[in-house]
Amino acid sequence: MDFLTEAATGKSIKDCIVSELVAMFSKSITILLISFSFVAHSQQPQWRLAKGSEGVAIYDIDFYRPNPDTMYAKGSKWLMSTDKGETWIERYSWSAYGSLKVHPTNSKIIYENEQSSGTSSNDFYITHLDTGATKIFSGRGIPSFALAVDYMDKQTVYVGVADFLLKTKEGYPDKNVTPPGGRVLNIAIAPSNDSILVAVCEGDVYKSTDKGMSWSSIRFGGVPLYAAIHPTNPNIIAVSYKSYSAEPRGIQLTTDGGITWQSRYNGIDTTTPNNDTPFYVDQVLFNEKQPSEIYTIVSGKGVYHSSDTGLTWVEFNIGLPNMTNNFVRAFVIDTLNDRLYAGITASKINQFGIYIYDFKPTSVENEPNLKPSQFYLSQNYPNPFNPTTTITYMLPARAFVVLTVYDILGRKITTLVESVQDPGEHHINFNASALSSGVYLYRLQAGKHLSVKKMILQK
Repeated sequence: MDFLTEAATGKSIKDCIVSELVAMFSKSITILLISFSFVAHSQQPQWRLAKGSEGVAIYDIDFYRPNPDTMYAKGSKWLMSTDKGETWIERYSWSAYGSLKVHPTNSKIIYENEQSSGTSSNDFYITHLDTGATKIFSGRGIPSFALAVDYMDKQTVYVGVADFLLKTKEGYPDKNVTPPGGRVLNIAIAPSNDSILVAVCEGDVYKSTDKGMSWSSIRFGGVPLYAAIHPTNPNIIAVSYKSYSAEPRGIQLTTDGGITWQSRYNGIDTTTPNNDTPFYVDQVLFNEKQPSEIYTIVSGKGVYHSSDTGLTWVEFNIGLPNMTNNFVRAFVIDTLNDRLYAGITASKINQFGIYIYDFKPTSVENEPNLKPSQFYLSQNYPNPFNPTTTITYMLPARAFVVLTVYDILGRKITTLVESVQDPGEHHINFNASALSSGVYLYRLQAGKHLSVKKMILQK
């Protein structure tokens, strides 16, 4: 019986929704627990700890761009994976604290920038899996872990060594391209134009349009930590900050190449225990597949996601250890396999390691407890969302499908689907940009099958 038929018997749509929800939640507690466990584990993506990385403090992660099966990580151990990060083995016994990048065309060559153990020197190595590590540069002073590979010309590497930024060819000496601000904390190359660089120095952000031959200051003040450049528009630059109570705070973003800046941290928890405790946003990543999507890590808070170029943010830490006293040191996105990787340094050693986040829910075909012939309405993802989310459902047979969204009072907002559909898995995008924050219901009817779930819009 659908809503129109029930309404004809005297029931309001609100009463129909309430009665359906009551019926759903009146099932036995055992069935509810099994269903919740299944949805949370199989359908709703969450972070999971990779095998072999347990107990390892991770400082950086990178993968071989042509084939992301090959990955490397460094920290309290030097790790390697050949199955997209699912399992890791110890490749070298030494501790390696610093940055790591894989060569663009040779998966056996890794560029490394690190602080030498027990000294104040900052060294740059080229490590070859077959022959080991070769020291290329060494500098005295406070370490600089800036390291970036130009994936367009596939030869140039920018590396920070103590107070200098050096441009190299295949990792070997070429030019000194140090900005006027001195020691470089982070260097970013524009993905769409490798002549454009952004260097984060102590208290200043510099931009170059000629591969580091000349620089201009585009953001002065505060304590900038990390810069990211939009995948297709080099005028859009995001910079993260360490800050106390004053601006610049959180994330600053420019859309005009650095002429003007806006604060972009709405939705990020910026509270600290007291005014003497700084608030850190450590890293920012643009999604090359969906450039409006940005990911960031906040010390002591965890991972945040924005789907509107930083205007609003939503935390997603399910599966990670409690982030109050834990930190994400490494953060990388694999757009070929739709995955995020986070390296965790935690308060408990058994929570150290590499955590994986799959953007898409686990495939129904890969779940042995759910037969492909069953009807199933998945929890929308992401949830909470802003302003778009995806609703996934499985049809056991060809059927007339009606997918409708209601507010919590039972008033119809919109009909997303009203047509005959073939059996199989279906994905529907819902854009709630015109709606206000709150709880909404989505109702799927396919033939004799009926299901209702709630979703949360958080602006």
